[in-house]
Amino acid sequence: MAKLTLTIDFTIGEGAEEDTFELGGTIKPEAAPEIISNWLRSQMGEGPDGSKPNDLKTYHVEIDWDPAGDVFTIRSNCGNKGLRDGLLIYVLKKLNGKGR
Repeated sequence: MAKLTLTIDFTIGEGAEEDTFELGGTIKPEAAPEIISNWLRSQMGEGPDGSKPNDLKTYHVEIDWDPAGDVFTIRSNCGNKGLRDGLLIYVLKKLNGKGR
């Protein structure tokens, strides 16, 4: 089986505007919460990232999952793993019906 991809375009709201996101890729939207939570679980204990986060209006995150070896890879334009994973936590909460 080929690798599957989940893409997330996360746009920061301005003023009273709420943050928004769009899902894409080859992973079904209903599988996104499981993919995101499994990725986040794989990052536990990785330690801090001292890199400076990028200051953007829209962030792009791609999570690839290879089911054959249950291997995840990730790419983003966040510049910092803390920012990236914070955005993923926000998306996960929204997908699960929690959060603001």
